[in-house]
Amino acid sequence: MTPDNVLICCTHTHAGPDLMGLWGFYFFSSGRDEAVLDKVRRGVRDAVVLAEQRLGPMTARVGQAWIPNEGVA
Repeated sequence: MTPDNVLICCTHTHAGPDLMGLWGFYFFSSGRDEAVLDKVRRGVRDAVVLAEQRLGPMTARVGQAWIPNEGVA
């Protein structure tokens, strides 16, 4: 598997580490912790390797549900 075959999709959190360095203590300082960033990189790499090792046939399905909002305040 090559890096071109890997797609990473995520949302954001207000409770997680600052991996982009936006929230440093001082205005022009980085809030990024390189040790945490390295741990995240290793975790992503390990997850991709494990996923590749476990590749096999699969079936994809899509579902949809309608939930009425009656009585919701």
